[in-house]
Formats: sequence, structure tokens, C-alpha cells
Amino acid sequence: MDTVRVRAPATTANLGPAFDAAGLALDWWDELEATPGPADAIQVSGEHAALLPTGPDSLVAVAMRRLAAAAGTPLPPLRLSVVKGFPLGRGFGSSAAAVVLGLLAARELVAPDLPATELLALALPFRTAAHTAGRAALLPLALAGDAELLLPATEDLLHQPERLARTPAAARLLELLRRRGHAAFLSGAGPSLLVLCPRAAAAGVAADADEALAAAAGDGWRVLQLELATTGALGGVRGTPGGSAGQPGVDRAGGRRR
Repeated sequence: MDTVRVRAPATTANLGPAFDAAGLALDWWDELEATPGPADAIQVSGEHAALLPTGPDSLVAVAMRRLAAAAGTPLPPLRLSVVKGFPLGRGFGSSAAAVVLGLLAARELVAPDLPATELLALALPFRTAAHTAGRAALLPLALAGDAELLLPATEDLLHQPERLARTPAAARLLELLRRRGHAAFLSGAGPSLLVLCPRAAAAGVAADADEALAAAAGDGWRVLQLELATTGALGGVRGTPGGSAGQPGVDRAGGRRR
């Protein structure tokens, strides 16, 4: 079995406002060399090498075992040499790079025909972020008037599942509304939900929201039909700000609107 050499780049995420949904790869690299040997061993050199584990809890080794288990093929004893090109804990994706190095090396060793999509699935956080980034890319088109894109553009796998786990009623309402084809999502940290829709569809969406509330929610919920504001905060101006598109909101009533 030949020596395998792989590289993974540093990454930068968020790019300002795109939290967990956008990122870039940089021309700054970590490297891994995997060589068959009489016993497993890990050597690390480069940036912050002394801080990285060299035992079975190494992220590189963990990722390699994960792929081997998924492929149903055991890894041979290996001597791993990791060269850290960029530092730890500085916002450049060092942990992610370690996982990618391990997955790439293990694929070369035990599953060279494994499709890239399955490789990505083994690195679930990256797959989830990629999915969310794709949905976020649809939002400008949906908000510009392509109503058919509202449902897929508002699908999230990153933050909503964790927050909805603490509010079962909101989770059930969201499920019912999206099952009926409505672009429902958690408003901020929740538990209120919002549904984006064209104004012509607002009455139907509000009726479906009432039915969903009756089926899944307890007391304290209400349906509000709101417009999008066309201005920001106002001061010293007389008159009523106008709106544009209808937005039925499923609101958890309380001391303040959340």
C-alpha cells in the first residue's frame, strides 16, 4: 500500500452578516501524510503542534475511523504525519480541516470509489452549512417576487432544530404549516413563527394557521396578519407608515412580542 498525501485549506466563515451560511477557502494549508507501518502513530509539526493530541482522540484519526466504519473496511496500521500550516483557535477552521484531512486520506486508503456526496455526508456540519447556504442564496429571488421559491428558500437545518426542541408546540406548528406548502420559519430565537406569502394568499395562510393552532398548540398563541414595513424607525414624522406584502404571524402572546 502506497503513502497517501492530502491537503486541506484554511477557511473563513460568515463573511460578516452571513452567519454559518457563507465562507471561503484560503490558500493556506494543512497537510497529512499517511504511511503504512507496524503500528499506529501520529506526529504533528508546524503551527501549535504541541497543542494537538497524538493519540486515538486526534480529529484526524477519528475522522479516518468514521469513514472506514462507514465503508465496512478496517484501516491498516498507519503512521500519520500532520503538518499544520495555520494556527488553532484563530477562526480559520482548523478543526474542520483536520476532519477533512482524515476523511480524504481514509477514502484513498479504503474506499477510493466513495462519491464526494457521501464523503460530505460523513462531515455533517459541513453538509448542513452547505445546504443552508444554498437555501439562503434563493432568498433574494424569492423576496423579489418569485413566490414559488419562498418555501425552499426558508428551509433551515442549522439553528431552528435546536431551538424548536425547546418549544414542542412551535415545532409542531412549523411542521404543519410547511407541510401545507407555506413558507413558515422561526422568528428570531422564537417561539413565534412567521409565514412569508404574497398578499393575495394571506387570508388562506391565516386560515391554515388558525387550523394548525387548533390542532397543535395550547393557549397563548394567536395569528396576526402583518405587512412589511417600507421604512425604518421613525421620529418626528406625522402619519402612518405604509406596507407591502402580507405576513401572517403565528405569535406566542406574553409580556412582549417575541
